[in-house]
Amino acid sequence: MTHSILKRLGIFFLPLGLCLNLVVNAAETPQVLTDIQSENMAPNWMISTVSGKELSLYSELEQGNSVVMVFWASWCRHCRELLPAINTLNQEIEGRKIKIFALNIWEDGEPLRYLNNKKIELETALKCDNVAKRFGIKGTPGVIVVGPDKKIVYRRQAGQKVNEVIAKIKDVTHWAPDPAAKK
Repeated sequence: MTHSILKRLGIFFLPLGLCLNLVVNAAETPQVLTDIQSENMAPNWMISTVSGKELSLYSELEQGNSVVMVFWASWCRHCRELLPAINTLNQEIEGRKIKIFALNIWEDGEPLRYLNNKKIELETALKCDNVAKRFGIKGTPGVIVVGPDKKIVYRRQAGQKVNEVIAKIKDVTHWAPDPAAKK
């Protein structure tokens, strides 16, 4: 008798389990496809800079700019090596469709004092931890370059030297002058 009851329960629960499995997997499939399709697409952000500007990533990109984002913290030794080189690069971009932003993250020091002492003049925003999270930044310095098509074209790899990062930024932004700047 117990065997008969178990058989009936099995006949009932097996199709139910299969249906539930299909429903659960069907619900997950679009998310997986969305993640794969948008893997290289940059999420938008809106930030307030220390100079009082309200900026949007997509707004900058829609103007035909490539955007370089440097995620940094004042306590980060590698950031202290990279930021002066990025600052020099920023001084060389006149006439190019490139914007560079220093996005301060995971800070427990005094980032503005650090920038002022080092005479670094980058467009800076503080407390950008949420932006870093959306871009999958797991360490500092993080560098991401987004092209005008909203695709991530470069992500700094751990251990890359400063000169390699600068060369890669120049490469992926095609370091070409803005034709409108010549007029």
